[in-house]
Amino acid sequence: MKRKNAGFTFLELLIVMMILSMGFFILAPKVASWHLDKVDTVQEGLDDIISKAMAQAKRDRQAVDIFFTKGSGKVRLKGHGAAGNEIKEFELHGGVTIMQATVNDRPVEGLSFSIKAYPVGITDYFEFVLSDGSRVVSMPLLGRVMSE
Repeated sequence: MKRKNAGFTFLELLIVMMILSMGFFILAPKVASWHLDKVDTVQEGLDDIISKAMAQAKRDRQAVDIFFTKGSGKVRLKGHGAAGNEIKEFELHGGVTIMQATVNDRPVEGLSFSIKAYPVGITDYFEFVLSDGSRVVSMPLLGRVMSE
C-alpha cells in the first residue's frame, strides 16, 4: 500500500516528542546544578554572615548589628544580651570591598554603616556596589542576598 502524502503521522511525531521530553528531564537537573554550583563567593559569604546574625538575634531575642566599612572588606557582628558586647569579625570573599551602599533605600553617608538582623528572621534592606563592579542586593524577608 502506497501513501499519497509523504510525511510523518501524528503517532510518529508524538513518539519523537516523548523521547525528546524524557531526554530533557534527564539532562535538566544536571545542567541546572552546574549553574547553581557557580554561586558568587561574596554572595555566599554575606549569606553566611547574615544567617549567623539572625541566629544570634533569635537566641538573644534582640536585634544584632552587622557593621560594614566602605572601602573595606571587613564585616563585624556586634552582639547584645547574653553575648554581651562581643564582636565577631569576618572578611568578604575574593578581596572585594564595598564602594557604595544603600540601606533601607537611603544612600549611606560616611565610611561606616550598619544593618540589623532582627529576631523575627528579617534584615534591613540593603544594596552594595562592590569594587569589582558587581552589585549585591538583599532579600530581607528571606535573610539572603543576590548578585546582579
